[in-house]
Amino acid sequence: MLVNKTYRVIPFHPSHVQDVVTGEGRVLSPAKFGDVGKHPAFSVYHGDTYLMSGGVVAAAAWWGTAWLILNSAEACKHLTFIVRNVRRYLTQLQHQGMHRIEATCFTGTPNGGRLLKALGFELECEMALAGPRGETGERYVRLQWPIQSQLPQSR
Repeated sequence: MLVNKTYRVIPFHPSHVQDVVTGEGRVLSPAKFGDVGKHPAFSVYHGDTYLMSGGVVAAAAWWGTAWLILNSAEACKHLTFIVRNVRRYLTQLQHQGMHRIEATCFTGTPNGGRLLKALGFELECEMALAGPRGETGERYVRLQWPIQSQLPQSR
């Protein structure tokens, strides 16, 4: 857990999203995040104000899918802190062997792609009709493969 004078970064718990309202006015249900707690995840608060939660769900030891929930009304005021620390978190995961981290955003989130690029992701492909209501999605990826000196030596 990271704590400084104004920010708290703590392990994620589904109850952290109970007051988050999506851009469409829907309240997120903590019950939908039951399995996420088994994977690396965290939440960020500024004082007592919830800013965001995020993490990576590991599909394999070397590959995972990133997720991020922003309290957009508040998080936009703290993007420098959020971007800097999420990038650091993703880089740590990649140094621990998770070489491919992917994330998807949909047409209803116009700033999603910009945020993913700021987090070090690159556009991999567009996915027609991939969203829950048939929206077009964009898959972004962060790749970091071991450099030659880190590879096992053949005998």
